[in-house]
Amino acid sequence: MTERREVSNKDLSKHAKAASRAAVRRACEMKVPFAVQEGKKIVKIFPDGHKEIVGQVEKAFVRIPKKRYSMA
Repeated sequence: MTERREVSNKDLSKHAKAASRAAVRRACEMKVPFAVQEGKKIVKIFPDGHKEIVGQVEKAFVRIPKKRYSMA
């Protein structure tokens, strides 16, 4: 059974970035292509260094508005 704990957004972001870097490093070691997001484009990077555009993300940078509450 897994233990539930609260994780801050900062810690979650830090661990996600570390996991992504490790996955890219491992893909490079295995000489396997991997995909990344560059702006609104999804790019596949091959072991020899060439890049291929796979797709495009329509809403890549969407900010959710903060909710404001007021007491009457």
